Amino acid sequence: MNIKHKYERQLISRMLSDKQAYSLNSDIIRPELFTKYREVAETYIELVANGKHPGLTKIITLLPAYEEDIIRMSSNVDYEVPVEDLVSELEEHSRMQVLGEAITTSAYQKTSEERIKTLTDAIMSFHEKQKTTYRTGYEIGLDMIKEMQSTQKTGVPTGFGFLDKLTGGLQPSDLVIVAAETSQGKTSLALNIAHTAARLKHPVAFISLEMSSKQLIGRIVSSEVNRSKKEVETDYALAEQGVSELKELPFYVADVTNNSTQHIAGLIRAAHLRYGIKVAFIDYLQLMGDKSKQSREQEIGQTARTLKNVAKELNINVVALSQLRRPSHGGNHFPSLSRLRDSGQVEEAADVVLFVYRPEMYGISEYEDQDTNGLAQLIIAKGRNYGVGKFFVEFQAETTTFIDRDYRGVTGNNPPLTKVEGKLPF
Repeated sequence: MNIKHKYERQLISRMLSDKQAYSLNSDIIRPELFTKYREVAETYIELVANGKHPGLTKIITLLPAYEEDIIRMSSNVDYEVPVEDLVSELEEHSRMQVLGEAITTSAYQKTSEERIKTLTDAIMSFHEKQKTTYRTGYEIGLDMIKEMQSTQKTGVPTGFGFLDKLTGGLQPSDLVIVAAETSQGKTSLALNIAHTAARLKHPVAFISLEMSSKQLIGRIVSSEVNRSKKEVETDYALAEQGVSELKELPFYVADVTNNSTQHIAGLIRAAHLRYGIKVAFIDYLQLMGDKSKQSREQEIGQTARTLKNVAKELNINVVALSQLRRPSHGGNHFPSLSRLRDSGQVEEAADVVLFVYRPEMYGISEYEDQDTNGLAQLIIAKGRNYGVGKFFVEFQAETTTFIDRDYRGVTGNNPPLTKVEGKLPF
């Protein structure tokens, strides 16, 4: 007899002979554990749920086809093996079966991304079906304290002190939306953060639906040698110096030919499996989508939710860039959550919404008592679990680089760091 079926028979026999066997382990005994005797398990569990006594006679009456097996089970009960061990063995066999089926199914997929998705979906199903257990409030509280203490260590640094202090860096399973109007520097900021992370040996993937991989790396090289893009393009030695600096960086760029949401999600999964990425950057959200009958708002909302699910599934951070709607004629260009382009559902899916605002781009010469030449403000408009805030940085147009200022306000330009609950009043 199949070894898994032996464990099934033994667990069924324990449930039928000992009323407490199921009651004390109802949190871990599920019908999905069984294959050959699943109908017996489902019937037993349903009777209990309905407040009825699932005795031997009752089960046989309801399932006459299993009469011989049930009688044999009830006469061959091994009380020496803990119920938890029987469940554990069945869990392991179930996992192996699911994984085996996934491997077989993946062999028929057309692309590597589809094969990877099939396998990762199977692996994630293991985690989703883990047993639910009770823990004391004290134990959970200790975990909360440990998490608070390790926040700085678990997040991937962005290179911006105020943001890193507030959020602990780019946290696993978070979806971060970086939004601004056109030409404010969204891509530059994302590249700056990705570059910082890679230099600190945190593997990152950058998926651009707008710029080519050579254009992206050109910007990184310009930033690396602190020279303008034009200088780098006309100086072979300078370009070679900058490129050589990238040799040891875990920075991966994908040339994208398919902008469907599922394809992008597949690229992220592949990068995670192949390179162990901690952060995936997508430039930008409104260029993703699938041909469907949904409205544009529904489509973008679904795309944002898919990216959030991928972040949770892989336990990585996903940073997606997003356009802001232009204000009505004569309106204020200052960014706001209501202007997230195409969908308010983007805000709902995001854990962090970060705006980029450069007042000089709108002919403003002075902003909050400062000269706006090269001035940029980064605004954390939503910080689920973190709070909100805003701080100034400098923008070097020649190298398309954002440069941090002292977040503690030593320069007099940034506020002292304080966590503000809720949302900013805009």
